[in-house]
Amino acid sequence: MINVIISMESTSDLTEELIREYDFKIMDMNFCIGDIEYSALKDGISESELYKHMKDGIRVSTFQAPPESYMKYFSELLKNDLPIIHLAFSSGLSGMYNNAFKVANELNKNSKNKIFVIDSLAACSGQGLLGILSRIKANSTDKLSEVLDYIIKIKDNINHVFTVDTLKYLLNGGRIKATKYVLSEIFNIKPLMQVDLSGRLFVFRKVITRKKTIDMMFNKYIQERDKKSDIVIISHADSIKDALYLKSLIEDKLKINVLITDLGPIIGSHSGPGTLAIYYLGNKKIKYYS
Repeated sequence: MINVIISMESTSDLTEELIREYDFKIMDMNFCIGDIEYSALKDGISESELYKHMKDGIRVSTFQAPPESYMKYFSELLKNDLPIIHLAFSSGLSGMYNNAFKVANELNKNSKNKIFVIDSLAACSGQGLLGILSRIKANSTDKLSEVLDYIIKIKDNINHVFTVDTLKYLLNGGRIKATKYVLSEIFNIKPLMQVDLSGRLFVFRKVITRKKTIDMMFNKYIQERDKKSDIVIISHADSIKDALYLKSLIEDKLKINVLITDLGPIIGSHSGPGTLAIYYLGNKKIKYYS
């Protein structure tokens, strides 16, 4: 077992119990509801409250963590006198990885213990899943190099499969075109999306009705999962019934324990209430579509 700090941003959307169990350090991030700024970790805004605001038409917005935030955060972590592995939010979705990498390089010039910033190419509980697998590996070896090599090896196999109830919020965030939104609303299309090998979002299937979409998420997981890994996470944005339905499908088939997390405000503000996602280690690298 190697004593190492494993760190992520609050975009990892892990529960307090999982953060304690796997001894993670989490960098806080802020978001705005209307004109009021909140902390993702400290201000106690529940996900249900957040999504109610969105349903009521109140704008929720986010901004990426600047270099100054990483400088303060990493400087505090270095006081623990341990090496640090920081699994940064996907560079395909934000510039935060670049900010973290540059700050770490600057601090590493004068630090005995080093900060290793890795582009997770992941988001939400996919980022969190990579953290869990990294901690399990760290607990099984006394070599830091083995942990780093393992992370690089498996991060391309972390699957994110998700759907949204409406494309309205992705439209508001500028991530889709208005024509796609209009067509999806007319024909009740529920898109199935993934994060590709560049860490960006893409639609790989368009399905009619929510139930069929969830069934397809289940089938995709069964077909593509790494059978050696029994960790799977489902996250949702104010859609607990759908999350429990997907969880029941998996547990009835495989007799494993499925974790459920809430989709936090940083990503949830872009995908909106009704988002449902599943994260798992796949049996092969995900594809590159961007």
